[in-house]
Amino acid sequence: MRTIILFISLIFTISSTAQTKNCDIIDYEIKNDTTDFKKTMEYLFVEKSYPNSIESVYLSLIKSDGLSLIQLQYLQKDSNFISASCVDQKSMITFQLLNGAIVNFRHANTDYCNSLSYDPEQKANIRILSTYFQIQKDDFKRLKESPISVMQIRFQNNTKTFEIEPKIESKVVEETYTPNTYFMQNLHCIE
Repeated sequence: MRTIILFISLIFTISSTAQTKNCDIIDYEIKNDTTDFKKTMEYLFVEKSYPNSIESVYLSLIKSDGLSLIQLQYLQKDSNFISASCVDQKSMITFQLLNGAIVNFRHANTDYCNSLSYDPEQKANIRILSTYFQIQKDDFKRLKESPISVMQIRFQNNTKTFEIEPKIESKVVEETYTPNTYFMQNLHCIE
């Protein structure tokens, strides 16, 4: 009898622990009578650093009144001119998972192009594209099942494909990231 009670207690403890995963990546949250909004901190997925240029992709998860979104921030910094990156209704992010599954996210915003700015101190051109892509309910399960191997961003005027590394040691923000398991570790925060 003691063994059965001990076994049930153990199962209950494991089950409770598994259901209360840590969400320390939440950047801010608003919940009141009219608004239910939650956003995670930006997370580095890609960092390509060259002698005269840097290219980075950050993603964050958003839950806004029942709608699940990915916020994409595509940053480019170069001493040479940088062509504009634009998104429209045909734009999407595609993730290929290690198990072979493919997950697509459609652009959820209006047509938009990043603007060019100049950093006179570093003598560099800068472009930042910040936009949103919608996560479908069916995609949650697939994203939790397997790490990401490839991310493709289809812009209005071109397509960028990035291999997603298991670990990135950022030279720019001097932190370590594990982007290939990001969804497996953090999607529960916006469910």
